[in-house]
Amino acid sequence: MLGMARLHPNHRLALITLLAAIVTVAGWLVVSDLRPAAAQYVQVADVPAATAESELGRFNPRALYEQRAAGVVSIAAYLPDAGRVDATHREIAGSGFVLDEQGYILTNSHVIRENGQTADYVFVDFASGDRVEATVVGIDPFSDLAVLQVDPVEVALEPVPLGDSDVVGVGEPVAVIGSPFGNDGSLSIGIVSATNRSIPAVVSSYDIPGAIQTDAAINRGNSGGPLFNSQGRVIGVTTQIRSESGRSEGVGFAVPINVARRAVDQIIGGGRVRYAFMGVNTTTVSPQMARELGLSSPTGALVTWLQPGGPAQRAGLSTGQQVVRFQGRDVPVGDQVVEVAGQPVRSSEDITRIVHRLDAGRPVEVVVLRGGTRHAVSVTPTERTP
Repeated sequence: MLGMARLHPNHRLALITLLAAIVTVAGWLVVSDLRPAAAQYVQVADVPAATAESELGRFNPRALYEQRAAGVVSIAAYLPDAGRVDATHREIAGSGFVLDEQGYILTNSHVIRENGQTADYVFVDFASGDRVEATVVGIDPFSDLAVLQVDPVEVALEPVPLGDSDVVGVGEPVAVIGSPFGNDGSLSIGIVSATNRSIPAVVSSYDIPGAIQTDAAINRGNSGGPLFNSQGRVIGVTTQIRSESGRSEGVGFAVPINVARRAVDQIIGGGRVRYAFMGVNTTTVSPQMARELGLSSPTGALVTWLQPGGPAQRAGLSTGQQVVRFQGRDVPVGDQVVEVAGQPVRSSEDITRIVHRLDAGRPVEVVVLRGGTRHAVSVTPTERTP
């Protein structure tokens, strides 16, 4: 976990010894009754540009930090230590940020939950020095997100504004504020290295689509913190790094804020997030594959597997009867998906991203090419299960 773990002898004594509890999956490391209808996201001014523009454009890290650091928090979650018979708890530490003046705070689910167990106690440390106990409002294991809430009467809140992750482009300057290795309020900067990455959720068997890759330094303790654009708006929630050493190597990832918005609204509205499930696997169509397999379009996603009795199979999607050897693997020549829910599909990643935002139980139109003919099929997704 990129949340930090350490022993905590009791809730009144300060802690000195740190333990680095890291969950590694194929080189990936995860970085660790007040309920209105929805979060009230704040509208605040953008961060002003630097007086002298840098080669990265209108980016002023100092001004960004001065205006946004107060809205970034450190989180300490205490879980019972299964290896001990006394009341000792183990602490997982991470980062988060304030969503609104009602006291809602967003972080990663792995910061407050581990091995299926949610923390007994969660405390939030603010830049002012105040520490406030928080309630866990809900968890989204599929996108590694969690919503907390503190009593707004107990502490002065500085919400941070949210941006639009759908318009993020490679090369844009970004900033990360969080608590790496327990160093509260640390700033690192970099650029967006790539977009639309699929990363493992770790806490579930599904990938998180559309992740933002950055070279800004992300380390243990940054989990759940904000990834800001140059205007000081949150475009992602830092969650993982790709590393062989266990330390930052310049390949970090953030959950897109547009994915997080959906999760936050559903968690606050009903306590949990519902994701759609189509029951289909696909492979990306390249122009070369299209030529060799005689497909009708040089892009799209070829259906290679259907869950027996699943939504896609019931709707009539097909893997086809022909299997062709292509670049060392057998590829079923089935339906070629080119559109889902009115959005164009150019790759398998597009399907994952689109389905991730669909509502379970609501029919959507899937357009496929079959034998050179365009077909529109209505598919009703079911709800995804862990």
